[in-house]
Formats: sequence, C-alpha cells, structure tokens
Amino acid sequence: MGQSQIELLAAIVDRYDECEQPVKPVEFARTPTQLQSIRDCFEDFESKYLLAREDGSYRPTVTARELLELEIEDDGVLLLDCEPEE
Repeated sequence: MGQSQIELLAAIVDRYDECEQPVKPVEFARTPTQLQSIRDCFEDFESKYLLAREDGSYRPTVTARELLELEIEDDGVLLLDCEPEE
C-alpha cells in the first residue's frame, strides 16, 4: 500500500467521522476520469477488510483505524497480504 493509498484511507476515515455516515467513491474523485481509480481503491480496501460496504457506500473498519494508528514513514512501503496461505 503506497503513501497515496494511506492518505486516501485517512481521508475516508476523516470524512466518515465528520459526517457520521458511510461515504461513496464519488466524494473523493476530483475529475470524472479519476472516479474509476478511486472506485478501484475502495474495492481494494474492502478486499483487505479496511472498508465495509453498506448499501453502495462504505464505512471504515476497526482494522483501517488500527492501520492508520501505526507510524508509517512517508517513504516506507506497507504491503498487506490478506489471502490465507494454503
């Protein structure tokens, strides 16, 4: 997970806390062409259990909040492997 993804996740958590309701990808896209990329990030976060889907919107999970509490260096790289080993 790159720094821009961490920043997006932090923005999602902040928006959720501010509005006290699930958020949608369109709220974070600056241009129509950016929307698909943002949607892909939301789906990726969901697959990693960082967001939970609620009626077409998303809410952050406890795991997302715990991840954001970690002190990750700006140039550090964080990789999440959520697939169980067989």
